[in-house]
Amino acid sequence: MIISKKSILCLLMAGLLYSMTYSQEHSNSMDCSQEHTSAILLHINAIMADKSSCDKNLNFYLTKAEALRHSDNKDIIDYAHNIYFLIITRIRELDNMPKSRAYMGLAKIASRKLHHEDALIWARAALRCNPDNEYISIWYAQYPPLTQDTKTKIFLLLQCLQSNDIIIQARASIGLGNARYTDDTHGKQTDWYLQALDLLEDHPDKSLTAQALIGLGNARYTDDTHENNTDWYLQALDLLEDHPDKSLTAKALIGLGNAARAAGNNEQAISHYQAVIELQSGKHLIKKASNGIDIARRFLRQDPPSKSEA
Repeated sequence: MIISKKSILCLLMAGLLYSMTYSQEHSNSMDCSQEHTSAILLHINAIMADKSSCDKNLNFYLTKAEALRHSDNKDIIDYAHNIYFLIITRIRELDNMPKSRAYMGLAKIASRKLHHEDALIWARAALRCNPDNEYISIWYAQYPPLTQDTKTKIFLLLQCLQSNDIIIQARASIGLGNARYTDDTHGKQTDWYLQALDLLEDHPDKSLTAQALIGLGNARYTDDTHENNTDWYLQALDLLEDHPDKSLTAKALIGLGNAARAAGNNEQAISHYQAVIELQSGKHLIKKASNGIDIARRFLRQDPPSKSEA
């Protein structure tokens, strides 16, 4: 019996869908990296055999990889990485749109693994493929460290301010505040955070609002309703209750810890830092909290740290 290429492709796609579903259901007991990478390669080759449905099948892969990369299982994340990598390396005549999605997928996986240099490399590749994409631009421009490739990041943020999307404008404003950029209408970094809050007033976004509030706290800004910079952190924590992004909660708690330590309330500072560690929100934030605890304990022992540590 002769089976058409299209039928083979359908069978292969069905097999991949099953294997992906199985891998998610049994993620604790299987190593899918090598076995499934071989399967992906077969499927990628099959895609190329049927040009008429190539775009549709690529979208299937990209969408599935985007779901898989959010897994907490290392093998599943590696599986998503392999999908992205095989797409950009095996399909020669690949349009810029799916290619940029694959590059950004690799960037976000690298970011999760704290491979920051790799994340920036993949994001730059996505930006080259799709330079007008505001979401890629804003992701790259806000990626730490802000001191790396600063001129390009500032340029991209200023471009994003011209967006028709209010959320993009707000993200760009926060990014410029974080970069401590000033111009004729923004004499202080806090002006950017306040601008972001104004933009978000009619377009609520808890995550961005919290970022702006934390930025104001870090800049020690006060006004009629916020007599102390800790008020901004407390407002952010109220907003972030039950929010899935624990890193923002951790940043607000670190801000409270730093403020308490600066005021000489070292026991309270340690309590805030300890809460960050219990959140398990990321190695770099845990390290900041641990350093804060060490410094606060030195103060409690009347052994103040050096200026470089403070």
